[in-house]
Amino acid sequence: MVFEIRRLCRRVLEILDENREQDDFLRESDDATLRLLDMAESALEGAARVVTRECSTRLLETGHRLEGSFVPLPRLGGARLLLPDDFLRLVSMGGEGWEREPEVVEAGSEAYRIACCGIPGVGGSKEKPVIATLWRPEGMVLEAFPSPGEDWWATYQPEPLRDRDGGLDIPSGVKEAVCWWTAGIVSQELGGKGEGYFEIAKTLMQ
Repeated sequence: MVFEIRRLCRRVLEILDENREQDDFLRESDDATLRLLDMAESALEGAARVVTRECSTRLLETGHRLEGSFVPLPRLGGARLLLPDDFLRLVSMGGEGWEREPEVVEAGSEAYRIACCGIPGVGGSKEKPVIATLWRPEGMVLEAFPSPGEDWWATYQPEPLRDRDGGLDIPSGVKEAVCWWTAGIVSQELGGKGEGYFEIAKTLMQ
């Protein structure tokens, strides 16, 4: 959903104003509204990226459908797909014959090494599929073990980028968490205590 950036920034200022006891500097900032708005706007996209990437999947929207073709990785027992430039995180995925949603693991982890070992019964299977995103020379890719076959589907959450009309496209479920995270960044930049804002944002992200 697209939200007007200036309205999001005004919500950030409301949060800061409501927490004056946490940040002493705000008592001296009543005449600096424009400066605070500019700081909030500068921090907003980064905050939206962190919150959208780390929040619970239940807060995300349907997402965009992934397109393309998986390239088989026979020796690893899986397949690889080049991801779009605006990819931030996977929302959901299903593969041909997969009996459940895949487990997401970190590239280079022990779980990843087991998934791509290529040994039947040990690596990723249709009963327990595994996926990972990682950077390669051609860009960010999605690796799936086992291969999802031809009849697969997946949706993803794109990067929260501002549009030409001054809007920011983020899931409606993370709006308040984004504003609290942004408030934490602004607070820290002004020498305040950002931890409290971040903790509230994390609670809203669950």
